[in-house]
Amino acid sequence: SDPELRLRTLLATCDDDVSAMKVLRDWRNWYQCWMILCDINRLTTTQETTAACTQLAEAAVRMALQWAPPRLEKRFGVPQECPYQPGQPQSLSVIAMGKMGARELNLSSDIDLILAYPTEGDTQGDKAISHSDFFIRLGQHLVRLLDTLNGDGFVFRVDLRLRPEGRQGRIVVGLEAALHYYDVLGRTWERQAYVKARVIAGDADLGGELLRQLESWIYRRYLSAADIAGDGRVARDLRG
Repeated sequence: SDPELRLRTLLATCDDDVSAMKVLRDWRNWYQCWMILCDINRLTTTQETTAACTQLAEAAVRMALQWAPPRLEKRFGVPQECPYQPGQPQSLSVIAMGKMGARELNLSSDIDLILAYPTEGDTQGDKAISHSDFFIRLGQHLVRLLDTLNGDGFVFRVDLRLRPEGRQGRIVVGLEAALHYYDVLGRTWERQAYVKARVIAGDADLGGELLRQLESWIYRRYLSAADIAGDGRVARDLRG
């Protein structure tokens, strides 16, 4: 059966994080055991296994991201209208990096993600908060659903360290802030990482816009001293 369709059906019965986390873990364990069985018995090729692992991770991210927002919206209201989808509220865009972006996950891989939202503003509701606060909470909720280790295991380990400013940066970044960061501070290894980037969940138009605007930065026509040295900090050292 279709793993994503099955997970959507199962999550529709969940009322809280505890039940959703159990559903996600049981679902992941069942399908991963099946993939391991096929791999051990050589019923699938390595390429088929990595593709199946990637598809499973994508389904988990997409379905968890669909399940989580209504819980936050009940408390803090709905984000303002999305500039890329008229009539629809703003939503998170999830960009896969590394092995997940390249569709090369193996059975023990973590998933490298970058989380972005469209514009600044405030949610619409009695307990309104800023978009940045709303989407940071949503990002934390998404990671908690997938990454928390409990008695049923975990779904996937989530790594957000490839985001702008790494560990020091906010786990979710606005479009303009992301573009400014890469334009001013982006390093060679970050451009290289984006070669494998692709949108896997949430607002596909937003993610596509971010990647489109970064294209000339990722695929530069000329190499700078920093590119040759392999570290964006070199350019600032040379200027000093």
